[in-house]
Amino acid sequence: MKQYLLLRFTFAIGMTSLLLAGLTGIELQAQTAPDASNEGVEASVAWNKPEKFDTGMQSQAAINSSGMVVEIHRSESNYKSWYHVGRLTQYGQSVNWGKSHAIEVAGRSPRDKQVFPTVALTNDNYVIIEYSDGIDKVGSELHYRVGRISPSGSVDQDIEWLTADTIYDTGYDSSLSVNAKGVIVEVHESDGKTGIFYRIGHLEDPSAGKYSIVWDSGDLGIQYDNGVIPHISINNQNQVVEMHQINSKESIVHYRRGTLQFKSGSPARIAFEASQRYRENAREPAVLLTDRDSVVALYQNGNIFWETGVYHTYNPAYIWWQGNVKMRDNALGRYPGIGSNDVYMIATWHLDGKLYYATAFVP
Repeated sequence: MKQYLLLRFTFAIGMTSLLLAGLTGIELQAQTAPDASNEGVEASVAWNKPEKFDTGMQSQAAINSSGMVVEIHRSESNYKSWYHVGRLTQYGQSVNWGKSHAIEVAGRSPRDKQVFPTVALTNDNYVIIEYSDGIDKVGSELHYRVGRISPSGSVDQDIEWLTADTIYDTGYDSSLSVNAKGVIVEVHESDGKTGIFYRIGHLEDPSAGKYSIVWDSGDLGIQYDNGVIPHISINNQNQVVEMHQINSKESIVHYRRGTLQFKSGSPARIAFEASQRYRENAREPAVLLTDRDSVVALYQNGNIFWETGVYHTYNPAYIWWQGNVKMRDNALGRYPGIGSNDVYMIATWHLDGKLYYATAFVP
């Protein structure tokens, strides 16, 4: 009997030790996971072969639920911006691109340029473009314009512009994203300082022919960090992920997770979590957030790199990154952009005055 009790006592101690060790391991995993980037754990994204589609630079593209694509870019030889309308082919393997159209602006002043253009496309086929009007950020102002495309029309169609160019803020190098609810988020650099700012808005009332953006966050941008080249993505749960380079001299990229907050009678806000270091030796980031809490990041370091991540289980500020990978065919380039309809995604970039793109299923 004594031996039996001793054996039971020893077994109980052993099981308790194993349980404590397991709990400690879970706690340790929670503490170390943000720094363990899972190098070598490659998420499955099968990019289709990169293809050249035009000349230019600073390209961004957007896709909607109808498979329509709108791409915008700056000329490689001057400060004018152009756009394409396109349509995804079957299974999103490529894009049937239409001809290139200039973005004309009536009554432009000598200062007006069209640099760092960006685009968003709603599921109702409304197009929102933005651009900076300065060659550099000092004194630059930001413009937007709203238009519409026909999902049954030719890919050579013009965008039907519904508003004139509107100056909405001072700043530089903006990024734009819209979700299926019509919520617009925008981020941009300051006009000569170090801050980066966000705005939240929506189209006023398209059903009544009112297409201007109403800024629900207020008349001014809201500073949320310091840095350059910010890029933001919103999903249908009103969550956002933002990425930016910490300054123009250092190849270090940070990211921030956030959630939109709407309160009756108060301006809309993004509740950002603390800024997190993404990685070094990275420049000019772009980011995509899906409805499945997964994230796709692009950046350049000579080559175009991509990486997937998932929202971290234990900390709302972290993303669990799963290993960076060179773009298919070891593509070289600068200023990658990414757009998605949550089924397919499109990446664009430029190299030596030529524009390239690749498509893939969203992971």
